[in-house]
Amino acid sequence: MKKTLTKLVAMLMVAAMAFSFVGFMPREANAAPVSILENDSPARTRSSEPAAEPDEIVPIIVKLKDAPVLAKTDVSNERSAEMSKALAAKQDKLFAAINRKLVKGGNLEISYHYTLLFNGFSFRGEYRLIEEIKKLNGVEDCYRAAEYELPEDAKPDGNPTKLSTSVGFINADDMWALGYTGQGQTIAVIDTGIKVNHTNFATAPQDPHFDAAGIQSVLNRYDLCAEERYNGTLTGATLYHSAKLPFTFNYYAGNTDVSHANAGSDHGTHVSSIAAGCDSSSRGVAYNAQIISMQVFQNGGAAWTEILAALEDCAWLEVDALNMSLGSDNGFTQGEADMEEVFALLTAHGVNCAVAAGNSGTAGSGNNYGSKQPTFNMDNGVVASPSTLGGSLSVAASSNSSSATPTSYSSWGTTADLSIKPEIMAPGDNIRAATDSQYSYSNYGTKSGTSMASPHIAGSMVLVNQYVNTAFPSLSEQARMEMVNTLLMSTAVPSKSGNTPYSPRWQGAGQANLTAAINTKAYIEVEGSLRPKIELGDDDNRTGIFNFSFDIVNFGSTAKTYTPTVYVLTENTGTVSIGGQSYYTMAGSASNITNNVNVTVPQSVTVPANGRTTVNVTVNVSGYAATLNEKFPNGAYIEGFVTLAGDVNLSVPYLGFYGDWEKASVLDRDFYYDQYLGNGDPIPAEWGINTAGSSIGGENYIAFGENPFTDTENFLFDRASISPNGDGKMDAVDTAYNYLLRNCEYFEYSIVNAQTNEEYYNLQVPWARKCSAKSWYTDVEPLGTYEEELPDWDGSNLPNGTTVKLRMTAYMHSYDEFNPSANECAYWEIPITVDTQEPEVVYWNMQNGQLMLYVSDNHYVSYVGIYSDSACTNLITSAAVEETTRGALTMLEFDIGNRTTVYAKVGDYAYNISTAQITEGEGGSLEPVELQGISFAEQEIETYQGFGAALNIVREPANANNYEVVWTSANENIATVRGGMTKATVTGVAEGTTTVTATATDKDTGASFTATISVTVNYYPDLNDALNVQGGNLNFVSTGTYAWQIDMTTFSARLAGASTNSGAGNSQSAVTMDTIHLSAGDKLTFAWAVSSEANYDKLKFYVNGNVVENISGETTIWNRYEYTAPSDGNYIFKWSYEKDSSVNKGQDKGWVDDISITYVNPPYTLGDVDNDGRITISDALMTMRYAMGTAALTDTQILAADFDGNGTVSITDATMILRAAMIAD
Repeated sequence: MKKTLTKLVAMLMVAAMAFSFVGFMPREANAAPVSILENDSPARTRSSEPAAEPDEIVPIIVKLKDAPVLAKTDVSNERSAEMSKALAAKQDKLFAAINRKLVKGGNLEISYHYTLLFNGFSFRGEYRLIEEIKKLNGVEDCYRAAEYELPEDAKPDGNPTKLSTSVGFINADDMWALGYTGQGQTIAVIDTGIKVNHTNFATAPQDPHFDAAGIQSVLNRYDLCAEERYNGTLTGATLYHSAKLPFTFNYYAGNTDVSHANAGSDHGTHVSSIAAGCDSSSRGVAYNAQIISMQVFQNGGAAWTEILAALEDCAWLEVDALNMSLGSDNGFTQGEADMEEVFALLTAHGVNCAVAAGNSGTAGSGNNYGSKQPTFNMDNGVVASPSTLGGSLSVAASSNSSSATPTSYSSWGTTADLSIKPEIMAPGDNIRAATDSQYSYSNYGTKSGTSMASPHIAGSMVLVNQYVNTAFPSLSEQARMEMVNTLLMSTAVPSKSGNTPYSPRWQGAGQANLTAAINTKAYIEVEGSLRPKIELGDDDNRTGIFNFSFDIVNFGSTAKTYTPTVYVLTENTGTVSIGGQSYYTMAGSASNITNNVNVTVPQSVTVPANGRTTVNVTVNVSGYAATLNEKFPNGAYIEGFVTLAGDVNLSVPYLGFYGDWEKASVLDRDFYYDQYLGNGDPIPAEWGINTAGSSIGGENYIAFGENPFTDTENFLFDRASISPNGDGKMDAVDTAYNYLLRNCEYFEYSIVNAQTNEEYYNLQVPWARKCSAKSWYTDVEPLGTYEEELPDWDGSNLPNGTTVKLRMTAYMHSYDEFNPSANECAYWEIPITVDTQEPEVVYWNMQNGQLMLYVSDNHYVSYVGIYSDSACTNLITSAAVEETTRGALTMLEFDIGNRTTVYAKVGDYAYNISTAQITEGEGGSLEPVELQGISFAEQEIETYQGFGAALNIVREPANANNYEVVWTSANENIATVRGGMTKATVTGVAEGTTTVTATATDKDTGASFTATISVTVNYYPDLNDALNVQGGNLNFVSTGTYAWQIDMTTFSARLAGASTNSGAGNSQSAVTMDTIHLSAGDKLTFAWAVSSEANYDKLKFYVNGNVVENISGETTIWNRYEYTAPSDGNYIFKWSYEKDSSVNKGQDKGWVDDISITYVNPPYTLGDVDNDGRITISDALMTMRYAMGTAALTDTQILAADFDGNGTVSITDATMILRAAMIAD
């Protein structure tokens, strides 16, 4: 089960906590009455999904230490097959050891051997084997294979576009006219398969590279992954479907059925059609290329085991290009499950890789800032892996028009290390291509996404590859592959809005322009980069000066002259208001600041024939620094393009960052304890609350330091504890949710001794992704959503009472070495005490229906419940205990009625519990402390008829315990009193004033002390009294499922209206004001407060059925709100406390008070006596009754009733109003 946690903001906690280890000392109880019973647990929902049960069968990959074949030689080398077999033999030997030593029965089988791009193998086995395999000799790593999602079709931005139109946007049709159609080229499509008998794949291509015999020759020479997975002997004839589809294999099922039956989606057919489909009505970009169809998906997901097998076979087959329209948002440029090495080797041996950038927009989508990224965290890129890897060309999607606007859903860059990804753009919106009628209800249909843009580029790659093979015949495989990418990017056209290019973080180098790619006689080369893009890193000291250079390489026979233009861009901003505070947000568009900054660039550049010229550029934004500093407190992107106008235009994107890229917070800014301590970061959270705690069974957990039994009112860090006793309740440090705002190379959990700093436990979670709304669903997953991301430490080997610190540190992935202490918030810690000792009842005294208890614990008592049965199932009353000193002695008093035997259940903060039978009289032992005086904590008592008010004795000394108290009321017809040793309840009987007296007598000395207090009892108010400003006459009625009630106790000296759906999931409690007529400019004002689960349970204010404002979280400091009527008319105002199905926080209530209306003009219309916006017979009747003396009118109503304006209300006025009403009808 996944559950998005509460969302607020975060701050960095102090690095060290001071602990007080005070000895045993009796003290006065600080025990708040518990309004939520223990059965209504305060536990939070534990949303972590198990990685797997130990015996669950999962796909496992084992990596060996030796280098793979392509790290040493080429596929074409005659020794490659021999080297591959040698690696496979070592893998078999290791696998035999696994079967022999670790597997009962030893009957596991290898799924795939990998030898070219990766040295390892995969199999399906029990999850428990992973850690055991890591210990074997020769093993470099072992892990559960990752799964990648098939992106759902994006919602299109524009109208459907025929493939014949979209290929024209990149000038593929002009390439065809020049003879470049994909002849002799192969494109591997790693996807959901293909509809092999579709007419779009029926036409045989010209000059195909493979025939069945050619496939067979590859099988004869090499051991393909497809051969290994196939049940039987796989032949070229079996793999070969047609000249268009010479190789078709299902890597999941292990057969040649590449229909969409396993995957449940015809995505692969549509992608293949765009890349290389061909029939009379629709042609793909490289329509004469052959399609190598490799199915890896099943039920919407593709495991790395199958993807890696397909990539290995791409290397064996030496395909020219491959297309992958799959991935995971927030990708890394390195380090993910060996992908980096695999793609690096694949591209190094000549395979061009087109990979979709993703369909998730920006990281801000769905956040608490109105789906906009706040400018204090500019890291809004979500571009997906594997497109982020160095070997992949990351492809963005453009709209279906010649303007080539990037689509709204196309994923933005940059990556965590400030790389330019995506790198190129192609049409991807609402593209009409071949589909499978079984899934799309037609043989041709439309789909949208970067999945549709990527095959446009895959097809483009092989067309340009045809040209490169002729123009640059001596290039190595890797150089040829990079030349294809270089020509595509150098000649791509940056798309613009007016004269402002779209950000390179959205479109890369721009829209592909194929004819320019083959017509140019020059390209751009950037030192230190394999591709023409300039990645400047950050300007830590905010000098504002960005110097960069690039070379123009002329491979033609004549000199070339270019006119450079530099576009300097930064992010446009908007604003969002949260809690009355305005914040700058990223607008998702570029701001052209070229004219606001200084740019140094040559006016003209001439490149000699067969030569190169270096172009030096300086962008100085220091003169614009004030604006940048105001809008972007942690820095801003400085980015853009250098365009070169010539016979064939060239351009290069650049990206830098003004400021320290590593400074903006890695962790979201709110921690679970902030709601108690009130010292959280004032900036609202982007996603949620960082939390750490311990499981109490099932899907529930308790956050460290929170009361396990009831609401937490007085939070202390020192109370955080675990009890490793095996009862399943807070046994271990095993729950943590961290909302990451930046991609992390790893996230570290460390548990150290609080005094000596000795480390007991360390877990590093590698390659942890930041939070963002996923492209295929809307849940946001904090780190800790999955079990393998969580710590698991119980401290059972430590002495009872040992205090440790749980330290959590996020190490951001960046191009610089990351320093957590220099980041706004990358670290937090919690002190935790190992506590297996039960709390106890030290002493009790029970008489006259009053029970006094003294309780204590070696750590902290958290709760006392009084029950009528020994099983402690029938609760009488309870109290939260809020001790502030370890080992304190706490006194509590309970009213138990006429019972003579009860049972006390005492709990602590580690969920240790003890029970004690309590009988009338006294038990236990207690050192007496002499009473020397008493007074009342309250100055006076005010209550209402039928309501009680608390009265508390202040003892001198505070720990006095050996005395008796007699309570008396001077007039029990006005108020009664019932109490014990430290507190009493005064109950109002009738309106009036009386006094209450407490007389306390010390049992040993006989000394008596008296305290007296005045008690006022008021009449019982109604809901209108609670909601109106004093003296107001507005009328209200409860309208929600749960009525509103009068609240006279929560806030001192305030009578308010309160919701009543506390604890009721998926509910609302609403109150509505009677319809009222307002004129434009009239104002409704009110006060409101809320105590709730932030951002989920909200108090909302409605006007005529529409929400105009809401508050959430802990805002129990009353705030005023003012609503101004925009126009004349009738208004219905409603206040509604609305809850989701999740946890409760705080008091789980909303309050409203002091509602009033201020009229700009006289608040009446002549004749409209009841002020409902109409003149009716009802108004005439009200006027007549007033004139006859049988009814009263307010001052405002009298003004409205005086229709003739003579200053008195008479029968004449009533008659005139009646006539007006008849005319109106």
